[in-house]
Amino acid sequence: MKVKITVAALCVVAIAAGIWFFWGNPGDDTHGKAAYAHTEAILACGPRPAGSEGLKKAQTYISKELAKHGWSTMSQSLERDTPVGKLTFTNLIARYQPGDLASLDDLKKLPTKGILGAHLDSKLIPEIPNFLGADAALYNRGVDWLLDAVVAFFPGVADLPARGVWSVKGAGNASGAFCGFVFKVQHFNEVWNYVRVVRGRVVAGAEVIRGQRQQATAVVVPELWSMRADHHDVVASAGPGEIVVVPGDLGWRTGDTVCDPAEPV
Repeated sequence: MKVKITVAALCVVAIAAGIWFFWGNPGDDTHGKAAYAHTEAILACGPRPAGSEGLKKAQTYISKELAKHGWSTMSQSLERDTPVGKLTFTNLIARYQPGDLASLDDLKKLPTKGILGAHLDSKLIPEIPNFLGADAALYNRGVDWLLDAVVAFFPGVADLPARGVWSVKGAGNASGAFCGFVFKVQHFNEVWNYVRVVRGRVVAGAEVIRGQRQQATAVVVPELWSMRADHHDVVASAGPGEIVVVPGDLGWRTGDTVCDPAEPV
């Protein structure tokens, strides 16, 4: 029996990629490609701040796609005071329920086993008029339950074949030569490079070199941060599996490997 989950303020950009990807068979990237296609379609709606046409288009798109798979959707609007005046916020509520639900009251009468809520609307940033992202990392509700379920259901990392940078000889060995993967580079007031350590330890003050796109000279790791939401703690080093931020414009890009100069990967 399919678990019925109410999805409030649905954020397909943030969540669907993982869900659709993992539902695919091993070696079958059909769902992964579908997730990218859905993300592309939502981003094509343009900026999605509260009350915008872009948000309406995105919600219409999501409703049509969910309807193809037996989900009913409805909207819930409310007006709130904001720093830029009164705005109308609209939640898109979806439930796996073949057949339309006439109202929110009908939905509330049905038993609910869980609620997953996230942001679909994009942030309103005056300095970046065409900003397409959604500020969902700090305020999601129910995502921790979803992640717990994913962790419990899917095989552990050790049970999966090593791929990509994780197939590097000695991956996971803390005593090996350092190798890490740059999975995100954030450009705002300053540059933050998010690195996951694959092998060895990255140490603040040590020299590292970009491995995938060879660079002539090594750079010094100025500092290492352990992130907690929008706060960080300075740490001296990090080992395999750990994620740290290396602040500063070091010429790194998403997808780069950074390594010990003696053993570039």
